[in-house]
Amino acid sequence: MLSTELNKLVKVSFIGHPAVGKTTMLKLLAKNTIDRIYLPTHGFDLKTVKIESFTLKIWDLAGQ
Repeated sequence: MLSTELNKLVKVSFIGHPAVGKTTMLKLLAKNTIDRIYLPTHGFDLKTVKIESFTLKIWDLAGQ
């Protein structure tokens, strides 16, 4: 990986109370869609999203 690519890697964690929209935000970033049915996250979900020249590594943590 080139040094310019390393500078454009962003690591993000979505944390917060249950049912506030953490997973919805991740789905909007990754697929530009929203699920109409609420399914709680169990444990965590990890996604990699490319936005223009940036790579986001996003951890979606279950609400506690």
